[in-house]
Amino acid sequence: ITALIIEITVNAGDKVKKGDLIARLDNRDITAQEQAALAGLAGANAQANRAKADEQRVRSLYSKEAATRENLDAIVAQAKAAQASVNQASSKVSEIRTHLADTRLLAPFDGIIVKRLQQAGDMGLPGVPLVTLQTPKGLRLEADVPSTCAARYLTGMDVTVRIDALGQTASAQIDEISPEVDPHTRTQLIKVTLPAIEGLQPGYFGWLEQACDQHEALLIPAGAVQHIGQLEVVNVLSEGRPLMRHIRTAKTFGDQIEVISGLQSGETVIINSQQAE
Repeated sequence: ITALIIEITVNAGDKVKKGDLIARLDNRDITAQEQAALAGLAGANAQANRAKADEQRVRSLYSKEAATRENLDAIVAQAKAAQASVNQASSKVSEIRTHLADTRLLAPFDGIIVKRLQQAGDMGLPGVPLVTLQTPKGLRLEADVPSTCAARYLTGMDVTVRIDALGQTASAQIDEISPEVDPHTRTQLIKVTLPAIEGLQPGYFGWLEQACDQHEALLIPAGAVQHIGQLEVVNVLSEGRPLMRHIRTAKTFGDQIEVISGLQSGETVIINSQQAE
């Protein structure tokens, strides 16, 4: 529904349980509609009760041959029409109450509020989120594994992962293995379903313990790479002078990036006019 946001009861970092109140929207218009619909339902019920009483009376008269068949059929039709009006009015009340319930936004599951996206006084619109709610369940670790090693993994296999930010290792299960091999890095993407880990958040950096030899990589600070069109270049120190060098990069590891061509181990890369190994 579209309505004014009256209150948002949570802030970033708050823990909520399923069913907890997240926000309230202005319900005055819908409440007025509910009162009108209830009045209409009461009137329909009263009319239906009168029609039912009339039907019983005419049936009694008809059984005593004091009323015609036409009279009975007419009164029965009126009673059915009155009951149909009751059903319609009742459906209208139910529909309005559903909209009224929508003005109270409740947490759909246990989780942590990551971010408030709206404020009280803003207009709530259909499809526009008010907050971002994170669940500790259902997160996955995505790892690029050398294709020579990926063949040793199977969907459903138990593996060990490490989350650097938490300093924890955990047992997890492989959910998906991409059959496609990256032509630049010769790696395959493996997705691992993580268990519920206290403090785990989307975006954290993690490691998948590999089932084969470790992959050696040449890493440099990602900030040292400059982009000129589609080219990637770095400045290296050669014979005491800066020299621009074209390189090719692969995956990032935190604030480091892997170089797959254009640099040799031991060369000095210049970062922001300062020399760094």
